[in-house]
Amino acid sequence: NSSSGFINKGTINVTGGTTAAGIAGMNVSYGTIENTKTGTVTIDNGAGIYATNGSKIVNEGKVTVTGKGVGIAGIGTGRSKQTYGTDDTTAYTTKTVEIINKGTLSVAGDEAIGIYAENNTGTARANVTIESTSPITVGTKGVGIALVSTAPTVSSKTVYHSTNKEGGTITATASGGTDITTGVKGTGIYAEDSDINLTGGDYIIESKDKGVGIFASGRTNVTGSLEYKYNGNATEAGMGIVYNSKATNNADVKLTNSTHTTGGLIGVYTTATANGDTLTNNKKITGTSPALEFGIVSDGANIVNSNTGEISLGNAALQENANVGIYAKTKNTITNDGKITVGDNAIGIYGYNINNNTGSIKAGDNGVAIYTRGDGTVNLNANSKIAVGKDQAVGVYAVGANQHINANAGSSMTIGDNSFGIVNLGAGNTVASNTANPVTLGTDAVYVYQNDNKGTVINHTPLTSAGDRNYGLYGNGSIYNDGVIDFSNGIGSVGMYATTGGTATNLAGGIIKVGDSDTNRKEYGVGMATGYYDDNPLSPTYRQVSNQGTIINQGTIEVSKPDTIGMYAVGSGSKAINYGNINLMGSKTVGMYIDRGAVGENWGTIQTTASGLTSAKGVYVANGGYIKNYGVINIAASDSQSAGIWTDNADHAEENANGINPVTLTSQTGTSTPRMKVATASDMKEMGGVIVKVPPKAAVPTVADAQGNIIPIYKLDTDMAVPQPAEVIIKSPSGVTPINLSASDYFMNFPSSSEISSIGMYVDTSGVNYTNPIQGLNYLTGLTDINLLFGAEATRYTTAKAIEVGDNILKPYNDALKGVVTGGTTLNVISSSLTWMAQPTKNPVTELLDKLYLIKVPYTVYAEKNDRNTYNFLDGLEQRYGVEGLGTREKLLFDKISSLNGGEGHILAQAFDEMKGHQYANIQQRTNATGNSLDSEFKYLKDEWRNPTKQNNKIKAFGLRDEYNTD
Repeated sequence: NSSSGFINKGTINVTGGTTAAGIAGMNVSYGTIENTKTGTVTIDNGAGIYATNGSKIVNEGKVTVTGKGVGIAGIGTGRSKQTYGTDDTTAYTTKTVEIINKGTLSVAGDEAIGIYAENNTGTARANVTIESTSPITVGTKGVGIALVSTAPTVSSKTVYHSTNKEGGTITATASGGTDITTGVKGTGIYAEDSDINLTGGDYIIESKDKGVGIFASGRTNVTGSLEYKYNGNATEAGMGIVYNSKATNNADVKLTNSTHTTGGLIGVYTTATANGDTLTNNKKITGTSPALEFGIVSDGANIVNSNTGEISLGNAALQENANVGIYAKTKNTITNDGKITVGDNAIGIYGYNINNNTGSIKAGDNGVAIYTRGDGTVNLNANSKIAVGKDQAVGVYAVGANQHINANAGSSMTIGDNSFGIVNLGAGNTVASNTANPVTLGTDAVYVYQNDNKGTVINHTPLTSAGDRNYGLYGNGSIYNDGVIDFSNGIGSVGMYATTGGTATNLAGGIIKVGDSDTNRKEYGVGMATGYYDDNPLSPTYRQVSNQGTIINQGTIEVSKPDTIGMYAVGSGSKAINYGNINLMGSKTVGMYIDRGAVGENWGTIQTTASGLTSAKGVYVANGGYIKNYGVINIAASDSQSAGIWTDNADHAEENANGINPVTLTSQTGTSTPRMKVATASDMKEMGGVIVKVPPKAAVPTVADAQGNIIPIYKLDTDMAVPQPAEVIIKSPSGVTPINLSASDYFMNFPSSSEISSIGMYVDTSGVNYTNPIQGLNYLTGLTDINLLFGAEATRYTTAKAIEVGDNILKPYNDALKGVVTGGTTLNVISSSLTWMAQPTKNPVTELLDKLYLIKVPYTVYAEKNDRNTYNFLDGLEQRYGVEGLGTREKLLFDKISSLNGGEGHILAQAFDEMKGHQYANIQQRTNATGNSLDSEFKYLKDEWRNPTKQNNKIKAFGLRDEYNTD
């Protein structure tokens, strides 16, 4: 074909073509067209250069189509079969189309094509070639390079080199800048059943809204490196490579989001829908967009990210617009043997059926490694790895129904702080963790979280804790553990937690090791727990119980740290059952803690496994909890604070219960050593008809007068736990009132009443005259009683008759006593005032003060039984209390009475006597009458020396006789 054709070194400008009937600038059949560097070809509609029948086109110049059409077009055979060229041969090795573009192509019209080649003779791909090394520009819906395969018609009048439907070969070499530029809905390269080879580095295709870099149709292969550059509207989308059939991607794809679109960018997209079609990725897909960026998206095909495949996406700004490594729209299978890395708020794999074989998936903070839905199955297989960051990140997130999530042998998972390993929010899902590779939790982490009341969790995986406040297995369905949960390192962690009707079972092979507690923060190490009691006064569910379920131990729980618990159940809907062993290995430990109406059963063994322990309790029952002991409780400790069963109500504890073991079906009778101890909490006081009740006597603290009327409780606290606070804050049912202590000397100049006895400490409740507790009490051996004498200084800030003393005032004493007070130690709370009661509530585990209430005693309590005059007077005085506000003379009088302590009863009696009028009131009446007489006489003297009396002189005698005698 080199012997005929055209060489253009000048200018060709042809017009007259239409969109229906285009024209050609140059046209050849079985020849060669060369547009040199100085050559230009311009047409309005049609093809700039057109060739058929084994022709060759070389463009080094410039080809421009101002309307609709094609810059360069090469077709295997034309409309009519020729008697020469490749039309007249059956050779399978001769090129039918050869296009080489080294110049510039620009096609302006809609749906334009830069280079077009068509294999319509069935020849081999190698015989239809396109080579492009220079930029190509097309408009809306345009295509930079198109290579089409058309099945040949087999007859004597047609040209066919085989019956195969084949395309050709495209070799696109990077030019150093943008190589193909398209408009809206444009495509850089379109090829059918062809080979696309991108060479020379990153081949850059730039498109606008809804554009596509490369559309690989049929059996098309893509190799090399593509940079897909989106330059469209900031809310629209674009795609790097699209495959519509079974395919293997061998091209690196780099996504560049020039306009920071949030509409979505996709690296590789497949629309293959034939049954069993698979897209395999062998290369690297990268992106850095902040929203809705996808590595691979499937709309009907299975996806395999091979062991050479790598997907890397950046941080997403928000998780609702997450970046996703691999996304399956339909119920196809995703298999990962490669590497997937996504940033914060992003998702590694999103789909239905997911196999992480030997691959690794890494998600950043608040990210998700695998998100699965529908009825899909997730398999984490041998040598697979998952790692997620901190702040609510998740390893596997399941939201479907009847799914199976399997962490199989040999798989591994790494979980960041405040994050989750596996989360099941579906319906009827099964989570099975069978890997023997330990999973280490940092801080505030959960390995399995279940909110699926029909779901099942089965754990055989060793769990360890490197930080604090972790949960091993948490859920409201059925949870089983047959592994080792070792939370002995860290504070406040819980091995298994059953919530909201769920049942958590530690199976016979399961071992739970309990870690430390921090009683100041109320963070307790617990082996198994259910129920939650809200003790936060600021919470809308204050003093309510929720999240109640059932916990069952058939294995072993080891409790070794102070203030830690083997099994904890709280609330009337909670139940704790022990069939296995609970080993107490340290002092101040509790085997089972049954609280606030919960029910406990022991069919197994609760025992101490070390000598010299103190304050060890097999079972602790409080606040209406129930315990039935059918098994063995053996606490080898003789101190007064140890017991087999420690309860606040003997009627709620069956120490030697008899029954049929539901597991072994044998009869059992419980034994307990030492014998049960009853330590009833002082939860109610009554004085003068006023009754104060605190839990467990009442669900919430209540104060009532003699007639049963509820007296509101005012909470009083300083703004901080320091000797010189800035404010006292009073919270009443009607609102919050802050008192600025520096604004008035009235509150700052009270002398302190603090004193210390040989057996206790005085607590000044003013928050101003700050009293410090005695330090070093832990050096006093044998200390069993500690008395706290609470002053009535807090009553100066309010006229309330019921006051809750705040945490900042109590904190120094709790801090000093936490190393001294053990469970059951008598911590006596006494009011120093004659006219106020002090009533505490205590933490059932630490026995330290939770709350302290000051309740005013009615003055009428001090009247003798038959002394009606005194009773009536004191009743009137009681009614006056609180009428006048802070700083008034009347309030100061009442503050003086409140400050009288237990040894000053005679002063109180004298004060009442004076106020009754026996002394002070009588003098007041005389003074008033005399004053009235003097006022009258002074008026007469002042009024022009008038003297209306019977005396005639101007000297007035003031000695008058009235009803009062002056002896």
